[in-house]
Amino acid sequence: MRKSEITTRMKKVFLKATALGAQEACSEEEIGDLEKLISEATKAVDKAIAKGVLHKNTGARRKSRMSKYKQDLRRSKGLLTA
Repeated sequence: MRKSEITTRMKKVFLKATALGAQEACSEEEIGDLEKLISEATKAVDKAIAKGVLHKNTGARRKSRMSKYKQDLRRSKGLLTA
């Protein structure tokens, strides 16, 4: 059940990031929505790690993958500062 929840939440993150990437321009507000989805997925991953459903390295890899999608999107849209 937890693995299914994680997969579903990650898929939502990737679909939202892909949709935003296909747009001409996106705002910080839209990226904020993406961050909210990432936060929910991260919470689900952390719970699965705590319960022993996922190994901690697997959880870290999945969280990193979602974060990378967000950073790549911000970089491509010119919204990344520093």
